[in-house]
Amino acid sequence: MSRTSVVTTLFLSALSFLPHTYAAANLVGNAGFEGAVAEGGMAEGWYFFKEAESAYTATIVDGGRKPGKCLKISGDGEWAGAACARRPRDRTKRCMGAGWLRVKGEGTATVKFDYFDAEGAFLGSTFSSHVRDARDWQICIVVSGAADYPAATQVSVAAVLNGSGTAWFDDFALIQRDPLANEGATNLLVNGSIEAGAGSKPAEFFTSTNDGADVTMAWSRTKPHSGLRCLHIKGQADYAVFAHKNVAFDRGKTYVASGWARIGGGRAALKIDFFKDGQWLGEGDPVVFEGEQWGRQELTVDPTKYPEANRIGVGVVFNGDGEAWFDDLMLEVK
Repeated sequence: MSRTSVVTTLFLSALSFLPHTYAAANLVGNAGFEGAVAEGGMAEGWYFFKEAESAYTATIVDGGRKPGKCLKISGDGEWAGAACARRPRDRTKRCMGAGWLRVKGEGTATVKFDYFDAEGAFLGSTFSSHVRDARDWQICIVVSGAADYPAATQVSVAAVLNGSGTAWFDDFALIQRDPLANEGATNLLVNGSIEAGAGSKPAEFFTSTNDGADVTMAWSRTKPHSGLRCLHIKGQADYAVFAHKNVAFDRGKTYVASGWARIGGGRAALKIDFFKDGQWLGEGDPVVFEGEQWGRQELTVDPTKYPEANRIGVGVVFNGDGEAWFDDLMLEVK
């Protein structure tokens, strides 16, 4: 398959970040920047944008991820980027966008969605992880949420450089696929499906371990419960935690957290963390996963824990020696 043929063919594993075929078309034209270059140096089918007072340039250059061309954005300021042509948004689907990038300098690079209404007015953006100082090419994936910009009828995927530096981008894709089971509007976790992120790290998560822990904690494409990726913890630790970004907590409501896991040694559990204005207060009683096959656990948030808490987070924790995989985390108001 040639790089230019990706534009009109199915979104296949040839794009190098899917382990199997999605029966959905790649909606990005000139996705690998091998097509025509318009006047001004931008790839045909893409447009360049930047902060008004900034000093950025965008050009198509040699040195792509595969032999060929790529997009280079360089300069100084707050932000600049390039976006593909807008595509109709199917609200019964989930948009999944991806691109490869590398970056040097003090700035960060990412991939985002821009949303527009029926009249073409810009409504806002959602972002993947922001990547800093990556000399090697790495994938960056963004997934739309069920509640993201309900008035949006059009969407585009964009490459973004924030701050000073140079970033290179290549091999973009935008598909609209069926939602995964936990990607409904009721899930308060932005990336509970574990599908968005960059390099080896899922977006919206942070990690914590005891001193002296010898573990790897990363995205995994090894037999996820659903979708393409899951969380993986492997090694030895008194504790190793993957925790999703916390959300607002109304103790007058009933919150239920759930998730899936499979265990290859050690102990794995689902837990709730409590926060006051961003300050961690402590955690509730965890529920333990069991078994080498995918199994689900859930727990109800105890509103009597930490009465001063105004935010809560869902986390998974690994203890001991072995490995565990986690997927499809949810936090719902019942």
